[in-house]
Order: sequence, then structure tokens, then C-alpha cells
Amino acid sequence: MHSNMYTKIYEIVNSTTQEVTQEFIDDFMKEYNPKTYSSKENYGYSCLEFILKRRGIAEQRNWQHDSIFKILPDVLIDWKRLNPMYRSASITSRDRRGNSTRGRDHTHYGFININGNPFKLGDTLSFDLVALEEKDYVWDNPSLVKNNYFTFSPKKRK
Repeated sequence: MHSNMYTKIYEIVNSTTQEVTQEFIDDFMKEYNPKTYSSKENYGYSCLEFILKRRGIAEQRNWQHDSIFKILPDVLIDWKRLNPMYRSASITSRDRRGNSTRGRDHTHYGFININGNPFKLGDTLSFDLVALEEKDYVWDNPSLVKNNYFTFSPKKRK
């Protein structure tokens, strides 16, 4: 049903580039809240959602998801950066109060590679959407489980 739209999301993400100018850095940093992110580096991994919102391609209705594409409004994506060394992403399974995060409103995880540094003037950001997976599939197929998080290793889409 959604396969053509999923393909379109891959095309959009994989063709998204952004030159890192001083204006981009200034605008990106205006949204940085150190209470929300564990570090500036972790905030940097949210650059795709920032770019998609800024360009009017996707929106974010609340903090429980990162992007909703206008072409697929029933798919709420939580973007996850893949660790280049392990080719997996960490997913928080319990919040600071110990509550499960599975019930948050996102429906899918988008697993991406990020090329470039959003804080380095002159860099060019580009993205590789490796997999777009349903949330339940990800939760039911962890590669490693720890106390407050698990990792997931997506298979590259052909």
C-alpha cells in the first residue's frame, strides 16, 4: 500500500544535502536545548529533521517523533543515526523515570547515515536512509539489549 511512498521518502532523504554556512549553524543552534539533548554532538544528529522542517517537506507535531512527511501523514518517524563502527543504532527503551518508551506516538524508525558535520563551516551534509522500519518490528528484533536501551542493526534496503 505505502511502498511507493516509502520509496519517495528514501529518494527525498538520500537526495537531501545542506551546505553548512554560518547562517545554517546559527539557525540550527537556536533550537538547541541542553536540557533535551545529552550533548551538542547528540543534538547534531538531529540535523536531518531540522533540514526537512526548514524546507517544509516534513513537520513535527510533538517531541515523541521527529518527522511526518506531508506525502505520508500517517507515518511518524523517529530518526536514528547508525553508529558507523557497529552499523547499529541505540534506542532508549526506558526514560529517566523508568517508564517504557515503546508507547510514544512514532510509528516507524528511520535509520540513517549522516555524512558531514553540522557544526563545521564549509562542510556539506548528506544522508543515506538505510532502512525505514515499523516500530514494532524494531522492538521485536533487537540486536543487543541493555537496562535502558537496546540496539538495532537494520538491513540495507536494496
